[in-house]
Amino acid sequence: MKILYDSQAFDMQQSGGISRYFVEIIKNLPREFSYSLSIVYSKNVYLTNNSLTSLSENSKLQKIDSFLPHLHFRGKGKLQKLRNKIFYPNFKTNRERDIEALKNQDFDVFHPTYYDPYFLNYIGNKPFVLTIHDMIHEKFPEMLCDVKTIENKKLLAHKAAHIIAISEQTKNDVMDILNIPESKISVIYHGTAKMVSTDTDLQNPYGTYLLFTGTRTIYKNFYFMLIAISDWLKSHADVKLVCTSSEFSDFEKRLIEELGLKNQVIHVFFNSDEQMYSLYKNALAFIFPSYYEGFGIPILEAFEAGCPCILADASCFREIAQDSALYFEPKSKAQLVSMIDSLYKNPSLRQKMTQKGDKRIMDFSWKKAALQTSDIYKSVTEEILRGGGTEV
Repeated sequence: MKILYDSQAFDMQQSGGISRYFVEIIKNLPREFSYSLSIVYSKNVYLTNNSLTSLSENSKLQKIDSFLPHLHFRGKGKLQKLRNKIFYPNFKTNRERDIEALKNQDFDVFHPTYYDPYFLNYIGNKPFVLTIHDMIHEKFPEMLCDVKTIENKKLLAHKAAHIIAISEQTKNDVMDILNIPESKISVIYHGTAKMVSTDTDLQNPYGTYLLFTGTRTIYKNFYFMLIAISDWLKSHADVKLVCTSSEFSDFEKRLIEELGLKNQVIHVFFNSDEQMYSLYKNALAFIFPSYYEGFGIPILEAFEAGCPCILADASCFREIAQDSALYFEPKSKAQLVSMIDSLYKNPSLRQKMTQKGDKRIMDFSWKKAALQTSDIYKSVTEEILRGGGTEV
C-alpha cells in the first residue's frame, strides 16, 4: 500500500510538532507500506536530519534565497516566481510537485500534512485521512485571528474518509465544535523518539535554569509565566529562564528588560535532537503554561530526558502526563512559583518526578502510533472497496 503525503507542514515549519509528527509516522510505517513525499526544497530540520526525501534543490536555492526571507514587501511572491523562471526554468515548487503527484494517482491513500484544501481538485476518488492536531483556532479565535484555517479544517473534516485525533481532548473538541460523529474519529497518541542514542552527560553552559520551549503566541501563556516568575527569578540570581524557538521580538526584549531580567532570560535556537535533549536534561524543570494544546510533545521529550514538568492544569495535560507532573492553575502566580520553589529546594522531589516521568513515557511510542495509523489507512481503502467512503 502506498501513502502520499504533501509538503504543507514542511513548507510552514523549520521545526515544530506537526512536521515532526509526520516524519516520525513515515519513518515507522510497517514494511508493507511505501510512501511518497515529493519535497526537493525545505529548511525543515527533521527532513534535513532524516533521509525521507531528496532535498536536491536546497543548496542551489539557498544561495539565491539567503536574503529574501528577511525582506518583507508587496510582490515578494511574484519576485520569487520570476527568480525561479530566470535562474531555474525547469524548477517546480513543492506545491507544484504535490499537485503532480495527486494527478498521477499513484497512491492508495492521501494524508495531507495540514489543512489547505487545494488537493480536493486533484484527488479524484482516492480517500484521504486527516490528522487534527488541536482545535486552538476554533477555541481561541480572538488570539489567532485565522478564519481561513478554521474554514479549511471544517471543510476537510467533513470530507475526510477518517480523522485522526491526537488526544481524547482533541477528539471531544472535534465532535463538539465540528459536529463530527465519534465513529469517524480515532485517537492515536504521539510517541517519542530517542533524541540521543546513549544517556551521556552533555555540556550545560547555562548553569541552573528553567526551560520554556516552542512558540510564544498568546494561548501559550508565556507572558503570564514570565511576569509571574520574575520576582522569584530576581531573588534567585543563579537561575535563568531558557527559551527556544524564534528570536525574542522587540516587544519581548523590552518586557524582559523592564522586568529586570535581561541577564537571566536567554534565547537558544536548537539545531539538533542532541542539543534539545541536553536542554531538557540539564534543566531544573520544563514549564508548559499553555491554556490549550492538542497533545504536548514537549512533555514526552522532557520525560525522555529526565526533566521534571510543571504544567498548566488545562486541556489534555493530565490526560498525557497523569501524576507524572506538577500542575498549577493557568493564572495562579502563587501556584506556579510554589512548584518552581519546591523543585529548586527539594532534590528528592525532582528525583521522584523524574522517576514518574520515566515510567509514564513507556506508554508512548512512534512505532505504536505508526502501526495504528497504518490500520486507519487499511480501513479506509477497505471501505472504498466495499462501496462506502466519503465523497470528495
